[in-house]
Amino acid sequence: MTADQEALRGELHDWLLEHLPWEYGVGLPPRFDTLEASVAFGRQWQASLA
Repeated sequence: MTADQEALRGELHDWLLEHLPWEYGVGLPPRFDTLEASVAFGRQWQASLA
């Protein structure tokens, strides 16, 4: 990878560690009891990406 690609990779990694709604590398994303809860979680996550 180029130096710019490595820098972007590092920035993305740091951002994900700060913003993922579950502890990365430790477990899977959360599971929900209802479709409504799952959709609400997905919308909240997508909003954080915008």
